[in-house]
Amino acid sequence: STAEFEDIDLTFNLTQFQVPLLFKAKFAGTSVTPFVVFGPAFGFKIDAEFEAEGFDAEDISDETESVEFSLIIGGGLQFGPASVEARYDWGLNDIDSTELESAKSSTFSILFGYGF
Repeated sequence: STAEFEDIDLTFNLTQFQVPLLFKAKFAGTSVTPFVVFGPAFGFKIDAEFEAEGFDAEDISDETESVEFSLIIGGGLQFGPASVEARYDWGLNDIDSTELESAKSSTFSILFGYGF
């Protein structure tokens, strides 16, 4: 994510390996089948960096939580073996482990798939 402070661009990069445990409900359809997905996800931190414009990146892994819990909701359409889906991933816990700040993540995703 990016922010600006006194005309200086700030960038926070958090790299995670996320494991979603999603439930999928399909609705009756003819050639197009609508569906919804929902459930928890667990993000395991791989790396965390902070960078200010004009300065080198700083490792802030010690200042971020190692696990993030989130809730995913979404829906989509399945066209035979192909599908399109939109998801919202809402971070539930504070990923900043210091007591100075609070940070929660949120992600909107569009997915395209093809099953074989």
